[in-house]
Amino acid sequence: MKVVAVNASSGQELLKFIKFPLSLYSQSPYYVPHLLFERKNLFNPRKNPFFKHAEVEYYLALSDNGEVLGRISAQIDWNYVKFHEDRSGFFGFFDCIDDADVAGALFEKVCDFHRKKGMESVLGPMNFNTNDELGLLVNGFDSSPYFMMPYNYPYYRRLIEVCGFDKVKDLYAYHVKYDGTVPQFITRISARIKKRYGVYLRRFNLKNFDSDLQLVNKIYNSAWEKNWGFVPRTDEDIEFIAADLKQIVNPSLAYFAYVGDQPAGFFLALPDYNLIFKKMKGRLFPFGFLKLLLGRRKIDRLRVLVMGVIEEYRKSGIEAAMFEEIYRVGPLKGYFEGEISWILEDNVAMNRIISRIVREPYKTYRIYGKQL
Repeated sequence: MKVVAVNASSGQELLKFIKFPLSLYSQSPYYVPHLLFERKNLFNPRKNPFFKHAEVEYYLALSDNGEVLGRISAQIDWNYVKFHEDRSGFFGFFDCIDDADVAGALFEKVCDFHRKKGMESVLGPMNFNTNDELGLLVNGFDSSPYFMMPYNYPYYRRLIEVCGFDKVKDLYAYHVKYDGTVPQFITRISARIKKRYGVYLRRFNLKNFDSDLQLVNKIYNSAWEKNWGFVPRTDEDIEFIAADLKQIVNPSLAYFAYVGDQPAGFFLALPDYNLIFKKMKGRLFPFGFLKLLLGRRKIDRLRVLVMGVIEEYRKSGIEAAMFEEIYRVGPLKGYFEGEISWILEDNVAMNRIISRIVREPYKTYRIYGKQL
């Protein structure tokens, strides 16, 4: 079979790029389709501020008769390059049939793009950077992903490695079930730090959405700035993300940690909307909206996707206070299990805390890299 990789530069080609996973995963019991309108917004330079500090190209792998066999993106986030002084480009949105020639044609396009732009290495998968969905699932294929986490077939790992990519970093996801109790070490540490530092928690206030959103961004950029792969979020970046989250966030699951009158950390958990999106098959209309409206109250699990403490207060135990709160509030709101994701493999402090709750990760996602 002859394979050719082409730029998906037209609107029609981009639509094929967006829709390809729907056919590729049509027989998978675990894949959860994104909503098509959300994907179109994500790839729209007029709506997504990511494109103001990035360059992106999309590629499709086609057969002799024009059938789509795979897709991939190549992107440079100039904010990442500047912040880290690292000329690394990214690849993302990799989906492919189980064929090394198809994967090879796609990655050849990616590497050529980055060489021409003066990049020295390629990292991925990232959709589009570390502030978005990222990582290749390499362990834990027997269940659907939680909200805003990716899923892929097991053979992707082989295809990426055959194309010359090596492991750079693993990301862990932990699954937790509520058994009616709060781990004693959490309540003990929480009580101690509240007494010692005057720590208290404040809910995210939807009535003061804009000002609280700015505070979230300030804490985020401070708490994560030394993390591997960190990319500072601009005000426009976080506003774009928040526009969707505003519709689904539960204020009881989003809160700030304060030390006296100083904000010290932020915690965000979201209901696992993938339980509904899986049934919607990527479409909000004509009946998807009804499924979303009726199904959201039946969601009984959540994903902890943000928990950060600014450097000044790290190792103080503030994380315990935020964990204790979700153990208290979650079951009251009908959530009895959840996922904590993602955690860097070398984030020793956080992995140590979580491993006292649940023994080991149940899913592992991998970032790959290749020198050019």
